[in-house]
Amino acid sequence: ARLSVKNSKSARKLIYNKANGCCQLCGRKITFEQMTVDHIIPLVMNGIDNVSNLQCTCEVCNKFKGAILPEDFLTE
Repeated sequence: ARLSVKNSKSARKLIYNKANGCCQLCGRKITFEQMTVDHIIPLVMNGIDNVSNLQCTCEVCNKFKGAILPEDFLTE
């Protein structure tokens, strides 16, 4: 099922719970309110706006990652 994340608290909860409340990029424990949703494959790289392409991240990592792939983030 396609869930619109921008308007769906249930989709955000699903992403948060799947990550056990941790940023998927740095591993830091974050609260649900601190969570930002990141496109694993950025939309500008033809990533899809679907829960399967979304991950739980802290704001710092999400801003730093920007529009790069996760493997490129790890080498930055």
